[in-house]
Amino acid sequence: MMEKSNYLKPLTSILFFSALILNACTETGGGGSSDGESGSSSSSSSGGDGVTTRCGAIANGTYKNPISANDGVAVRFISTSGPNLVVVQSATSGPQLVRLHGVASTVVGVAGSAQSAIERFSVDGLFFVSAGSSCVEATAAGQAQIGSLFNSAGAGLAEALAAAGVVRSNVADTCGGDRIGICLKALEETPPPETVTAGELARFLWKPQSDSDGKLAVQTAPFKSTIVVNGETGTNQGSGNGYGSLARFSKSGCAYGSARVKVLNSKGLPFTVGGQTTFTVSNGCGRFCVEDSSGKVVSCSN
Repeated sequence: MMEKSNYLKPLTSILFFSALILNACTETGGGGSSDGESGSSSSSSSGGDGVTTRCGAIANGTYKNPISANDGVAVRFISTSGPNLVVVQSATSGPQLVRLHGVASTVVGVAGSAQSAIERFSVDGLFFVSAGSSCVEATAAGQAQIGSLFNSAGAGLAEALAAAGVVRSNVADTCGGDRIGICLKALEETPPPETVTAGELARFLWKPQSDSDGKLAVQTAPFKSTIVVNGETGTNQGSGNGYGSLARFSKSGCAYGSARVKVLNSKGLPFTVGGQTTFTVSNGCGRFCVEDSSGKVVSCSN
């Protein structure tokens, strides 16, 4: 949990940082090069009147970009309840469930991917902009206030999630959220650059049928790594057999066909194989490993 001083700061100190990471969105919601979660060289614009992000926000019924200190309140992150639901708390009120404006409840991959991204994004404090007092929605987690969240760098949470490809946009959202959703859609459709990685993956083993349940098992050298296959995140079973991590999946390797694989370290940074952060296992029915000398994924018998 963050110290109180982190979330009581007004917007002038929370958002007006020199290294802001998002550009302004155009009037039609399109927008420039996208930013991955690891950041990029792009920056948002700031000035005496507020902070300008790619997509802006609906503040009390009015579209705002830039966003000023009068448009919202500093909050601290409590938890997530799904890809578009975040629990926050201000200095003067109890926990508040927020439904992210312009973000649908459907997730591209696994819900955990979006939730982990939200937690990393929120670590230094947040700023909440309500779409309006009457903009509320009944969700499975309870009554939620619709609005937008920004972090200490002045970056929009919904924008970061869309650019990272872990949520879907809602282009027909209520309370003016269609304008936000259209902008998020543009970010969602642009693959994010990954300029920061965890380095080359040293060891990797694709076992199409595990001895225990006949389903796919993937082992990697790093401890506490996250392994994603065709959008499905494996369940980490810990270390064993000389590997730091073992991930189990819901189907046999054959079911994944020519599989797209991504391996993340404990901080969410991607490992590379042959310089690529996403690599291919050409035939999910076979047994594959990473060849140390070439960095390629090859058929193996070990």
